Amino acid sequence: MEVETATDDWLKGFMSRHKDLTVRKPESTSLSRATCFNKANVSTFFEKLNTVLQRYKFPPHRIFNADETGCSTVTNPPKVIAERGSKQIGQHW
Repeated sequence: MEVETATDDWLKGFMSRHKDLTVRKPESTSLSRATCFNKANVSTFFEKLNTVLQRYKFPPHRIFNADETGCSTVTNPPKVIAERGSKQIGQHW
């Protein structure tokens, strides 16, 4: 069975048959908010960090601290198809 990508013509036909759907741009969600920064997740992070440090035994001069202010945690999401009248549209992977 051959799998093909939908064409623009197919999408236009699909959208014309489904008037209750519309193409919208979902709201951006920051990475920290999406991953729920909390005590359990922080504890898990440090447990995994400890495991990696013990396994690979990095010397001190190979360990760096990075300031995340220069890194954007908000992505620019692609447009999605959603039900017309939806108040909040999220992006699903």
